[in-house]
Amino acid sequence: MSNALQSIVDRLVSQLPDNLSYLTPDDLISAGWPDFLVARINVELEQNMAESVGLPESDWANMHAEAVQDAWRQFLEAIRAETRLPVSYVRPVLETSLEDVVELLSQPLTSLPDYLFGSLVSLSRDHLASRVSKTGVYPQLTHALVRYLDRKQLDRLSKADAVRILRAVDAKLSESYTALNWGQVLAPLFELMPDGVEPELLAAYFHERGMSSEARAFASFDRLVDKSKLIELLSQPFEDVADEEPEIVAVPVVPIAVVEPEPEPEPELELVSEPEPEPESEPEPVRPVDIDPEPIAIPIWQRFIPQENDDESKEDEPASMLSFYNQDPSEDPRASRILMLMADMEEEFIERIFGGDESSYSAAIADIARYDTYAEAGRYIKKEIFDRNRIDLFSDDAVLFLDRVQTYFLETT
Repeated sequence: MSNALQSIVDRLVSQLPDNLSYLTPDDLISAGWPDFLVARINVELEQNMAESVGLPESDWANMHAEAVQDAWRQFLEAIRAETRLPVSYVRPVLETSLEDVVELLSQPLTSLPDYLFGSLVSLSRDHLASRVSKTGVYPQLTHALVRYLDRKQLDRLSKADAVRILRAVDAKLSESYTALNWGQVLAPLFELMPDGVEPELLAAYFHERGMSSEARAFASFDRLVDKSKLIELLSQPFEDVADEEPEIVAVPVVPIAVVEPEPEPEPELELVSEPEPEPESEPEPVRPVDIDPEPIAIPIWQRFIPQENDDESKEDEPASMLSFYNQDPSEDPRASRILMLMADMEEEFIERIFGGDESSYSAAIADIARYDTYAEAGRYIKKEIFDRNRIDLFSDDAVLFLDRVQTYFLETT
């Protein structure tokens, strides 16, 4: 372990209470440990627990009978909720988990497939969804894998397809990022390393996605990079030096396909096995894999960065949602379509985002339907719904809600 990572271990250990013999994941969160790191530690705890608790053997009973197996699974589920970390194992568990997390954050396209699949060549949809839920980093990438299966009504994904999908989604997102976007995408690294990130980690990150000029800039940096310096460096123009390799140690397992910017925004992507004719005369650039656009894959922070001037007139904004409490959104065909897209999660949205108030939910849908673009609707949702209701922009509920709204605007604009 490098000195930089060891210093992180020392700092995190020093934050722990010194009067406990065992620590739960909640204890680690309360001590200020990053949630994505705790998620990785929890996986380690479950693995250690599974290795220490095995189904007993007996000559006096059929331990493999269906009823016994069902009872055993229920037992494992019960003790999984009681997993804990002995204080004596804090350092080795933290060191293992930290190395994995840093690798995932700095080289996700290379590390995520191995982390999710291990030595398996494919995973079922449910098994994949379970592993994705425990990953904790870059949900805009990992969730795209599950959505891909759901949209195509497939029940299994191969590791090779996962590699191509992750690269395609990442390339599609990256092509429109600003320096501020990159700072937000890489925020977990800066949370883990508040004094500054090692420049070689940032060089590896940009090298992995074929951004040679940016990778070279960080590879030549001689001190830790804080978030403001990252944004400053990425704000300057870079010359195209794609043919030159930065001097860093980062070798992706799959060749990188650099996606050139396209003249039209939000190009449609389709599975290679299910091509559809494109009306445009110009063919799309070659991509690692063609997939349907995944609305949820766009990071939330990018969704709320205005595409128009912030000083533009506010005359077209609808009134506050309070003015629509008595309006039935199903009477408006546009609002009715949004309601249809929300249907599978409507009860959850009403309860978790609108505090159980159906009238507020209906009013919000009616308001959203009055906007002409997703950028306008996004600003309204952030200010009038999430901010007012104290909803975390990065929560699953917020992401899923925005997913449906963006799907509506992709259909209508």
